[in-house]
Amino acid sequence: MGNAVLRKDNMTTRPPKTHAVKCWPRWFAGVIHRSKTFEIRLNDRDYRTGDTLRLQEYDPLTKTMTGRVALCKVLDVLEDFKGLAAGYVAMGLFFDHLETKHTEPKETEEWP
Repeated sequence: MGNAVLRKDNMTTRPPKTHAVKCWPRWFAGVIHRSKTFEIRLNDRDYRTGDTLRLQEYDPLTKTMTGRVALCKVLDVLEDFKGLAAGYVAMGLFFDHLETKHTEPKETEEWP
């Protein structure tokens, strides 16, 4: 099976996916400081153990993306649990790293 991920309910496998999702600053900070090790989401993307969440920090006040992105591995997925609303999952996360964008220097910048 290699890197395939197994869905518990119907026992089907598929390669791991990367899911790009928005994350508000308060929760984003908790993830990158490793004090928030879980995520609760509507399971509209077929989240599975072994997938990666690409958490994109989103500022709800300015309604813009901040440009910061955290990559997290999904360690476990809890679904169909009495404490969760129907259709939602709780995912155990491991924060791996911040994604950085490489930008070329502007033409006006000179090397010192």
